[in-house]
Amino acid sequence: MLKFLIANIEFLGIIVSLLVGLIPLAIFLFTKIKEQQRVNFKNFHTYLVKGLSNQKGNTGLDDQVAIIFEFREYPKYYPVIRRLLKFKITHWKKSLKEKPHFNLLIKEAQETIKFINRFPLKRFFLKRINENVSEK
Repeated sequence: MLKFLIANIEFLGIIVSLLVGLIPLAIFLFTKIKEQQRVNFKNFHTYLVKGLSNQKGNTGLDDQVAIIFEFREYPKYYPVIRRLLKFKITHWKKSLKEKPHFNLLIKEAQETIKFINRFPLKRFFLKRINENVSEK
């Protein structure tokens, strides 16, 4: 065993050096991922869901449309977003005669549901295409 260690001392030194660098990097990345998940949770529940419900009447129509569009950035919540938007579409359609501007919300909600229902790889490329178009 001692001969093996002496014969491979350089290799073992490289392995130890890599571990010394990789372990803190892995811990840092894990911490950042957890932190981002907490931020996403807070944003989703505090700003997006409450803004869409607009119970206090503080959220404007344009803000609500933007919130519906922003739901596309939360793939972890796609199942609940889909159910929520379907419920809201039904609710908005009932109020469409008194509030015709709800039609804009309905259209954006349907587009978001259509986006969510797409194959994940297709969603990825659609996001990239939209980013390139908006940069021009």
